[in-house]
Amino acid sequence: RFSTSVSTYNLDEIISIAVYPTLTRDIININFGLTEKTSLDFALYSVLGEKVATLSELNNTYAKGEYNNRLDISTLNLPAGIYLLNVSTANAAKTFKISVME
Repeated sequence: RFSTSVSTYNLDEIISIAVYPTLTRDIININFGLTEKTSLDFALYSVLGEKVATLSELNNTYAKGEYNNRLDISTLNLPAGIYLLNVSTANAAKTFKISVME
């Protein structure tokens, strides 16, 4: 007899995150709280799924706690449009829609 089990990993159990404003020209606030030590990766994608930026200044292993980050996306020289901010761990990911204005 074979037995299989699937373990699921819910990112919401270890991180609470807020990204605002979602319509911006320059600054995005990324505030999050962690219930345990976690390695996070942040990347920005076009709506076509192309990675347009790896946000290496935010990619880090964070201890349990609260974090407030300001990201100046004007330095990325992105054309106006809709982008997807992907926040990921080794096991899960969460995506936020960001609209960049001219």
